[in-house]
Amino acid sequence: MHESGQIIKINEGFALIRMNTKGSCASCEASGICHISGTASREIRLPLNGLHAKVGDYVDIETPSRSMLSAAFILFIFPLLISGLAYVLIFHHTHSQGWALAGFFVFFAAAELCIMILDRLFGRSAYFEPKIIGKTTNDS
Repeated sequence: MHESGQIIKINEGFALIRMNTKGSCASCEASGICHISGTASREIRLPLNGLHAKVGDYVDIETPSRSMLSAAFILFIFPLLISGLAYVLIFHHTHSQGWALAGFFVFFAAAELCIMILDRLFGRSAYFEPKIIGKTTNDS
């Protein structure tokens, strides 16, 4: 995923970049939600990695597709797989759909809790971090 933003502050090799929504916002049915929720403009702090940039410069930012797909799998698919497996195993041993369904929801909540804890421990992994790939002339 490619985005661009403007450097608003540089400190100790890191740039604070403001990224604004643009482009397809005019045709998006949910365009008002971004402005209400505060996501229309967001700021992110990224390392410059030797890029010679100054405040006011526009930069291109890339988040690798594999990172986005991995995060989506971990957040959405993994809990469902764990919960489905729990449902099947509990139903197999108890022959009770009620207990199996209760187990599904308990294991779903437990999987989400595990993801939350792991995110706190490893969430800042470079694998999931966007990277500045270069300077650009404008915010388009």
